[in-house]
Amino acid sequence: MVQRTYQLYQSKHMALHDEEGRIVSYYRLIELPSSFLRPCQSINDFCRVMLLSLQIFEASGGQDHLIFLLWQLFQIVGHVSRGIRFPYEEDGIAYYYCLFEQPCSGPYRSNTMSFLYAFEASDTLDTTIYTTLIALFMYRCAEKYFPCSSNSVCFVIIIVGGILGIMVILLSIKILSSNRETRLDTNESVMAAITTLVDMNQLLINRTILYKAIQMNKLAIRKQKPILLQFKETSDDAIIRKLSNLGVGSGSTNVVVYGNSLALAAFYYIAQAFSPSRIHRIVLLSAPGCLPMYDTESFHRWPNCSLFANEALRIISEFKPDVVFLNFKFHQPLDSPIKNISDDIVVYKLQKTINDIMKHTKRIVFTYPHPHLRVIVGPQIIYDRLIRKVPITDLNMPFTHFLKYSANAYRRVNALICKKCDYVFSYRFFCYDNICYSYDPKTYVIYYQDGAHLGLHGIEFLTPYYREIADELYAKAYI
Repeated sequence: MVQRTYQLYQSKHMALHDEEGRIVSYYRLIELPSSFLRPCQSINDFCRVMLLSLQIFEASGGQDHLIFLLWQLFQIVGHVSRGIRFPYEEDGIAYYYCLFEQPCSGPYRSNTMSFLYAFEASDTLDTTIYTTLIALFMYRCAEKYFPCSSNSVCFVIIIVGGILGIMVILLSIKILSSNRETRLDTNESVMAAITTLVDMNQLLINRTILYKAIQMNKLAIRKQKPILLQFKETSDDAIIRKLSNLGVGSGSTNVVVYGNSLALAAFYYIAQAFSPSRIHRIVLLSAPGCLPMYDTESFHRWPNCSLFANEALRIISEFKPDVVFLNFKFHQPLDSPIKNISDDIVVYKLQKTINDIMKHTKRIVFTYPHPHLRVIVGPQIIYDRLIRKVPITDLNMPFTHFLKYSANAYRRVNALICKKCDYVFSYRFFCYDNICYSYDPKTYVIYYQDGAHLGLHGIEFLTPYYREIADELYAKAYI
């Protein structure tokens, strides 16, 4: 038996399972105060219901009046009758209805839920109220009168309810999408806000460019990584982080992307740079906070970086890739103070790792990482600032600061001896005019997901550069 109660105010994702482990449904739930989980027994209860409805109405900014009225109606009816309870029982219609409702309204719910990361309160409200109304409607109008003792009765009810549900869904989507288009895509919405709020002394950006920048950064909030649709995934991956990013293409080149958390984003732009027509197999070896070198101390999240390095080198020795891409942040101990570079223990460990990698690959592409900005930055931050027309130049970093923070790490890497290495100075793509940019200074689209890691547009930005690198590797017959 599955028994869950819809909850309000503190939102969380939740999958509902029955005793046999089958997924019943997956909702964005809202939480109701515990006093609402019983029937209305007094005028105080009724007032609390009305107050909650008004709070929800206020949170939506007064939008979607039809949805609000329906919500208020069902709130009153539900509380006056038996209170809001949703027992999903295996022999009850609600259980079977959940199995129907999930694939039916899932796409609609997923579409609106993607706005959560952009803090679109009204869209979240639409989704939550819509799902709650359907469940409440089915419980009041179907489950209460049909105990569903026979599967045939359940089947008929589900079919009839399904047809009606689809009609309601299509109507709701049409109404709500119309409202969204009005709020987001017309001159009365975003463009009007841009016109009324622009302060030319604060943000000198062309109106059309600003509108496009807002939309692109909003996309980066919802989507952090591109989708590699053309790559097949294998189930026998030995990736340290247990990611299913071991891709298989139709080509003949084997590739390894090796590093700390920066290697995860690098995997996406390197895979796209080669394309499935060139790659036979591409493997990601990544652990957050772990430098790709022997006997290194743990930094940040990963508890045993030495184990990670040993396992990664074992995989490389067995896989024997054509090319290994080293993409990692130059953090501790690589950027620690240097006493004597000639007998520096960090250089010794990194050199030993490079030597062992060279034994099992034709080429190594060693990337000097993009700048770690050391400021709070991300798509949500730049999106909010562009909406409010607040200056964004402080989201960048002076190039002199970058050189200062990177000096020790660069000195160590420059001391390495690697006959099979090609070096990529990726900071040159982001730093010019004595500034290291967190966003494209022409389009105002953010590169970073946070101060250290690239997001969707940063990955797209680097892909053409790495495509040139891949072309050069083939042209010089390195791989």
